Amino acid sequence: MDNAALAVIGEGFTQLVEGVVSVPPRMRVDIRLHDGEVDLNMAYITGKHSFAINIASGFQKNCLQQMWSYSWVSLSMSVPVNW
Repeated sequence: MDNAALAVIGEGFTQLVEGVVSVPPRMRVDIRLHDGEVDLNMAYITGKHSFAINIASGFQKNCLQQMWSYSWVSLSMSVPVNW
């Protein structure tokens, strides 16, 4: 990781502490029948034209069937402008 990347990460944490970043609590859905869970995380930085969504799932017993145990997707969604 280079210095520019570290600076961006540091700025993000500073904005979070200052209240510029909105990060609602994580939403989690347990899928007990299949020994798994799905988590939804979101974040928005005030003034930006997009927000981030991350969806991650984990199914602990999938590895017993030689399947992936974890998967995720990250999305960047546009914010409507001039409403």
